[in-house]
Amino acid sequence: MGIVPLIGCFSMDITHIIILTLYISTATLILSVVIGFCLAGVLVQIDFKLKSAIVALMHILMGIPSVVVGLLFFLLFARSGFLGFLDVLYKPTGIIIAQTSLVLPMVVSFGYDILEKKKNELQLFVYILPLTKTQKCFTYMYEARFLLVTVILATYGRAISEIGAVTIVGGNIEHVSRVLTTAIVLETQKGYINQALILGGVLMLIVCIINIISIFLMRFIHAR
Repeated sequence: MGIVPLIGCFSMDITHIIILTLYISTATLILSVVIGFCLAGVLVQIDFKLKSAIVALMHILMGIPSVVVGLLFFLLFARSGFLGFLDVLYKPTGIIIAQTSLVLPMVVSFGYDILEKKKNELQLFVYILPLTKTQKCFTYMYEARFLLVTVILATYGRAISEIGAVTIVGGNIEHVSRVLTTAIVLETQKGYINQALILGGVLMLIVCIINIISIFLMRFIHAR
């Protein structure tokens, strides 16, 4: 069976998987970037005793295996778990929470390093201006916007390609929590290599489109 007939036969399933994948990865991106950049800004602007420990912890958590994160949230979201009352296990919401927790340390770590460097570069400039700490933070973010866009792209790439936590927390349930990565694994295990290749191609296409849009967006921002 050729590629085109296969796309026709599985169009509805593939469409649902794509939509769910984009929804989960985009929601993860928005939550992790908003929370992560805010935390990074706070760490840059405020000095306190545990600051170094928190920064070090964020760097350490960047390397935590995704399956471990998935297992922890599975135990939390299970009926007998501490957060079982939320009833988000095997649902998109549970996947979003787990994925956000997984990529958040990366956003905070990279965001902090970038903003801290920019703070040192602009220290004299912001010192002579009557700016509040919030205004200073936004100034650092604006000056480092191109590097921060790189962090956003890396975060989206990590979110959309995640498999470990998604499988454990989501359960890979058809029409409920099945995304492109888990669908590729399932089709490969079933021996349906053509379907797996189609889904893999779709995933690569989405990533390429996102990167192309980001490149044009960065050029537009630079031109302004």
